[in-house]
Amino acid sequence: MVLGRKAMKPVEEGTNVRVIRVDPGDAYQVGELVEVAEVACDGTFRGRELATGKVKGWLNWAQAEEAVGIGWDFLASALSARGRLLLTAFDGHRSLQLKQSVEDELVLLVPNLEAEILAATTQVRARAEPKRKKRKDKGREVTSTVEPESAAGPQEDFDVEGTLEWGLAPPF
Repeated sequence: MVLGRKAMKPVEEGTNVRVIRVDPGDAYQVGELVEVAEVACDGTFRGRELATGKVKGWLNWAQAEEAVGIGWDFLASALSARGRLLLTAFDGHRSLQLKQSVEDELVLLVPNLEAEILAATTQVRARAEPKRKKRKDKGREVTSTVEPESAAGPQEDFDVEGTLEWGLAPPF
C-alpha cells in the first residue's frame, strides 16, 4: 500500500483504470490505461492492455485510480509534437505544475524579475483597493470611499484638470 494514499475501491471487471504507481518488475507503466480483467479477494487485480488485449500481472488498488476525464494517452495521440514537448515542462498526475528546473530557467530569463513582480503587484492592488475622495459639503471637508467599477482597471472619468479620477496618467 502507498503511504499517504488511500487505495481506490475495487471496481467491476471491464472498468478502465489508470496505473499511477508501479513497483520494480511490474509490467505496467505509470499513466497506462488498462481494463480490469480479473479481481481477487486479496485487494489486487489484473489489467488487460486496451490495444492488444493481453492480460498483465497483478496490481493492488493503491496503484491505480479510476480512469475519468482526459488521460495522457489521449493527449499524446491528439496533440502535436510541439504540444507534447510543452507538456514535458510540467509534472503531475491530477494537475500540472511547472517543473522546478524549468521555473528556475524562466526566472533567469526575465531581467529585473523582483522589480517587475513588485510593480505588477502594486498596480493590481491599486486597482482593487477603494479610493478615498475628499470634497466640501456645506463648508466641511468630507471623505468618501469610491469603489472601482471593475477589476479590469480604473474608470476613465476625467476631472476638470484633465487627469484621471484615480490619479493615474492617461493611457495615451
